[in-house]
Amino acid sequence: MRNFLSLIAVLFVVSYNVNAQTTNTAALKVTGKIVDIATAKPVEYASVVLLKQADSSMVTGAYTTPSGGFSLNNIVPGIYVLRISFMGYEKLEKAIRVVNGKNSFAGTLRLKPVGKVLNAVEVTAEKPAFSMQIDRQVFDAGSMINAEGGTGTDVLKNIPSVDVDIDDNITLRGKAVTIYVDGKPSPFGDAKTALQMLPAETIDRVEVINNPSAKFEANGSGGIINIVLKKDKAIGYNVMFNVGGATRGEGYGSVNANIRMKRLNFFGNYNARYSDTHGSGYSYRQNLVGDSSNTWFFSQASKNKNRNYNSGGRFGMDFYMDDHNTFTISEGLYNNQSRNQDNIFLDYLDQKEETLRTGERNNHSDNHSNNNNTNFSYKHTFDKENQELTAYVSYSKNGSNNTSDYNTQYRYAGVDTLPNADMQNNRSNNGNRFWNMQSDYTSPIGKKGKLEAGVKATMRHIDNDYIASLYDWTIKDYEISPVLSNKYTYDEDIVGGYVNFANAIGNLGYQVGVRAEQSHLKGYSFTSDTKVNNHFFNLFPSIFLKYNLPQNQNQSLVINYSTRI
Repeated sequence: MRNFLSLIAVLFVVSYNVNAQTTNTAALKVTGKIVDIATAKPVEYASVVLLKQADSSMVTGAYTTPSGGFSLNNIVPGIYVLRISFMGYEKLEKAIRVVNGKNSFAGTLRLKPVGKVLNAVEVTAEKPAFSMQIDRQVFDAGSMINAEGGTGTDVLKNIPSVDVDIDDNITLRGKAVTIYVDGKPSPFGDAKTALQMLPAETIDRVEVINNPSAKFEANGSGGIINIVLKKDKAIGYNVMFNVGGATRGEGYGSVNANIRMKRLNFFGNYNARYSDTHGSGYSYRQNLVGDSSNTWFFSQASKNKNRNYNSGGRFGMDFYMDDHNTFTISEGLYNNQSRNQDNIFLDYLDQKEETLRTGERNNHSDNHSNNNNTNFSYKHTFDKENQELTAYVSYSKNGSNNTSDYNTQYRYAGVDTLPNADMQNNRSNNGNRFWNMQSDYTSPIGKKGKLEAGVKATMRHIDNDYIASLYDWTIKDYEISPVLSNKYTYDEDIVGGYVNFANAIGNLGYQVGVRAEQSHLKGYSFTSDTKVNNHFFNLFPSIFLKYNLPQNQNQSLVINYSTRI
């Protein structure tokens, strides 16, 4: 831990030194005045927000003074959009250019009452539905209209190469996937749970990373899907409610809200979903060669009932200490309860399609899980555009309690006596505690280059107690099976760091990087009385190449290589 904190301190020092040596552009001001178009009187307390024209991200904001004036300080040269709004007036947007060495005066801007048309310069921009970056594909969630009212799972159903099966399990190119939220591993368990926790209307974009670079943890053979949430930083407030349902027995509702007051931004969302679904299925199979029981044909008919309820939310606040430093603290909660019942009818037939035996299997399961996550993050931006230093610490804790019963009764052709049924009862209690600490530094190099570096430490503790019991007809009771049961603890501590450098030569873009990880894995199985205690150090290089075709800049060839565990 001491080494990890020292690495963070080194990144802070390096980032400030780089900024001092490379940035010499003086911060500038943007001023102006807001008046009523009819009366020419000043409009007091109007909201003035300065946005970057390229991506509409917020730079800074202010309220107008009693004289209608405003002043936005510490602005670097560039092209921006001024957005002015006030209750009872139509919103006004105006493009403005800030040039080096000269403060900018936006002029006297006139607001018109709602219902009338304002003859002003209005700049609008629409994000592309898809873009291809050197190491990822980016999809705009706002363009996925059919996902409205759903969850993150419904958003992913619209993305090529991502497969969502009937049980909402997620795979990317046929492999298991890791879910990130805002560039950090999701604290809400597996991919399925993590996506059900996110209302679709809170998602800004989805980044599909088929082959993760050295920036990401080396653990895992599949890709990463990074969910980037919306961040409304405009001064003011908004509240959004969403309620819906489906004829197959589903209902859901959510509320999202945030309020921005100068240097404080409070945000929160809560969602709940309920489903009570019924299903059925049938399958028929013919064996080319009979098995040991002389079965040549097999059929299976099933009926199932599934009831599920889950709810969760995320609440927090941003503190904008100044134009360059932002602190965020948030808390996430999630709860899930489900009950499933399956009735399966089996029919085994010989080569003449005459019944050898039949079976009826009844399965019943109850599951309950909960999760909470606390996150603290810090972001420092520099006067140099796109140069930033971030750090965060998160702690998550989750647990689950599951029970299931299986009962299978067979009947044999020509035999009147029923054999004893196969009966099994399973109980499991699982717990997971997870600490995650990370710091990243990003700085542009030249016109097209970018340097990334970071350090990360994760500490995970897992408790698992799985008890499988088989019914013994001789004693008329269940007995624990030592072969099927397992109780164990597992600890995993990983400290790593990475460096990435990206640039372009003509139409060829490239990114090279390397990640170093020191791991300590320790586990103990109470059931088998066995221990695991491993230490190892590994390097994980990566390289990405992207060539934009000269005939069409919207088409490109991408080749990448990386090593993972």
